[in-house]
Amino acid sequence: MTDNPFDGDPTRNYHGGNQESTDAHESIRAEKARLRARVVRYVERRGQRGATCDEIEVASGMTHQTISARCTEAKALGEVVDSGQRRPTRTGRNAAVLITPSQATT
Repeated sequence: MTDNPFDGDPTRNYHGGNQESTDAHESIRAEKARLRARVVRYVERRGQRGATCDEIEVASGMTHQTISARCTEAKALGEVVDSGQRRPTRTGRNAAVLITPSQATT
């Protein structure tokens, strides 16, 4: 058993064990930490400006589903935090700007 709550399938309650969703989770399990680290590095490089999930999607070329899940994990693990700022997404909706905890104190 691991201390990382994201080694399991965090969406199991939503998809009720649907086989396709379970298969999708298993296919990305090994990549989660690496992808999350990419997200955190990108946010860190942006400094006080931070980044929205939408901006990370555009910069990385990865899908919304992948980036949104990794942002959620990074927030839950304390690797990124909501700065309190908001910026519009490509669709014009306001989104939380994420920064690293060290940037929150500077």
